[in-house]
Amino acid sequence: MQSFTWIATAAFGVEGIVARELRALGLEDVRCENGRVLFCGDARAGALANMHLRCADRVFLRMAAFPATSFEELFQGVRAIDWGALLGVNDKFPVVRAKSVQSKLFSLRDLQAITKRAMVEAMKRTYHRDWFDETGATYPVEVSLYRDVATIALDASGTGLHRRGYRPMVGEAPLRETLAAALVTISRYDPERPFHDPMCGTGTLPIEAAMIARRRAPGLTRSFACESWSIYGPNDWRLLRQQAEEAVDTQSAIAPILGTDIDERALYAARTHARLAGVEKDIHFQRMDVRELTSSRARGLIVCNPPYGERLGDKRQAEALYRVMGNVFRALPDWKMGVITPQAGFERCFGARARSNRKLYNGKIQCYYYQYY
Repeated sequence: MQSFTWIATAAFGVEGIVARELRALGLEDVRCENGRVLFCGDARAGALANMHLRCADRVFLRMAAFPATSFEELFQGVRAIDWGALLGVNDKFPVVRAKSVQSKLFSLRDLQAITKRAMVEAMKRTYHRDWFDETGATYPVEVSLYRDVATIALDASGTGLHRRGYRPMVGEAPLRETLAAALVTISRYDPERPFHDPMCGTGTLPIEAAMIARRRAPGLTRSFACESWSIYGPNDWRLLRQQAEEAVDTQSAIAPILGTDIDERALYAARTHARLAGVEKDIHFQRMDVRELTSSRARGLIVCNPPYGERLGDKRQAEALYRVMGNVFRALPDWKMGVITPQAGFERCFGARARSNRKLYNGKIQCYYYQYY
């Protein structure tokens, strides 16, 4: 069976978590790099990664990597790839994305145009024709340069993996599903212990926790760009989904998962999202001010994404909220806590030094994940 090199891209700071996810799937030769994790395997490896990775952004099939300090080097490198071994004569091959970091070639439009032209020349060599209708299966292409090394890859995911399919209603400060899953994972969530997000918004953190507890594959209800590729047989994806469905644990007892917020509209969206995610029975959503938070249960876990307060007036309100959080959270009996925020003064306002803090990115916003035990 043919082996490929796959790439799972990830937000900075999350690569190690994605590597552990891949190893847990039984995938081999897993190697972390900045912003991505490489792994080797057959076509099923790419499908497994798409279906089961909770914290990765996308999955790519790497076609080649080579030095490119001139557009001629880029053209020749792309042209040398045996595209006809994977693409049929009528298949679509749009160059959907270009990136350049610390490289001599930086015009993204030119990178896309030259990559496309080189692919056409390679397809001409294979199929002995001058024109391609591109009406068949779609193979989205990405060209990325990092320190003058070009990586040519096919986007096997299509839409990003954070698009689970359960969140049509987005709140004012959305947290991507992939980052939410990473926060829950970093916190070492135990389904036998209570989980609570006291500022849950539209419910992403509790939903991701419930999906982890139930072993529900994040890609179970969505499709992927690679499903129509020639490396997959007609029943491969049907069997994969069937296996993922059978792996869902609907029987085990799990400790309460709670999501509370002061915004009733957000809670309506959260309940809708939980239903679409298939975990509505596992989460209790309730309107509650964080000041009212109490619990008689011991050894639970709080994970939350409080308002950031990026503007001056909002920053003061956010700092006041952090002081309230410190007083309320520390009164809970032996609970672990995780708070993501970009505010450098969070610990001062919270009133305690974190046991650990980890730099993460919420979109383009540099944040820190403060953990208390």
